[in-house]
Amino acid sequence: MSDKRVLPIFPLPLVLFPGMILPLHIFEDRYKRMMADIMDGDKEFGITLYMESVVENVGVTTSVGTMARVIDVEPLEDGKMNITTEGIRRFKIDLPDSDTQPYLLGHVVPYEDTEPAEKTLIDDTARAFLEMIRLSYKVQKQKREVAWEDNLTGEEISYMIAEYLNHDVTFQQLLLEMQSTRQRLEKERDYIRKVSQRLAAVTQIEEAFGEDHPPP
Repeated sequence: MSDKRVLPIFPLPLVLFPGMILPLHIFEDRYKRMMADIMDGDKEFGITLYMESVVENVGVTTSVGTMARVIDVEPLEDGKMNITTEGIRRFKIDLPDSDTQPYLLGHVVPYEDTEPAEKTLIDDTARAFLEMIRLSYKVQKQKREVAWEDNLTGEEISYMIAEYLNHDVTFQQLLLEMQSTRQRLEKERDYIRKVSQRLAAVTQIEEAFGEDHPPP
């Protein structure tokens, strides 16, 4: 991404990370217009987290988001469509523009990590994450293999882990806004270890009492 550009912005109640695949159903007129505009161009737009402001009772959107690229389109009736997008890279809105188009535009600048992570931290966090997934499957009584892609960077691994934590969008946004791969992985590792401790306790109780003999 160049140093600065104008990007259509789609606020949503979720956090998109680079490398993440996100399907969307487009039905509002303003976003049908947005899709028509970007399909004539580079097929890219920005996704930011939309939240209700408790203090002011109004909707607000974050300034840090992720650029998405449309990789598949399923046209529907009345101009509606199902699209598949892929997260590309993060950005920060330097100046919002809500007047030029029926949808939000943002004058955006690149938003990148400035501190890498050491290999020991990357490997430790990856192992902790895979163990958490294994325990989660065990609690759910699912027999599934835990796979991990090879040759991923620490930053890519941190995004993959963050994507999994989608039950807490506030925590996800915190991770997205971090500009240190090391700090992001440390935060994720601490979170993962706490979750794994709870999952391990559940499995120990089930193994001790068995399915047919629940604890008193």
